[in-house]
Amino acid sequence: PGQGGFVLFDDSKRLLHDHFLAVTGQNVDESAHNFEFSAPIEVLREDIPASLLVSERWSDVTIPNLLANGARRYAWVCDNELPSVKTIGGFLYRCEDNTFVLFPV
Repeated sequence: PGQGGFVLFDDSKRLLHDHFLAVTGQNVDESAHNFEFSAPIEVLREDIPASLLVSERWSDVTIPNLLANGARRYAWVCDNELPSVKTIGGFLYRCEDNTFVLFPV
């Protein structure tokens, strides 16, 4: 199975959390760590700041279920970078039809 993780830093680039590990196909109830997502929010392109549209911020989607549902690229959104992100951040997905969907954490 695929594995991945996330490292979270504060504004001074000090490490906040480094212990999250995701294993594709693993049951959430068997994981010691997990993210809880808020409901998805459609985001209009004109509401996304230019700093978030820079290509270096984006990665290819590799999770089969997300690909099957149209997600093609994703970016991490920092807190307060979009009005609907008020906590530690969220994932913004760009779909094959050029729409954007945000999942706040």
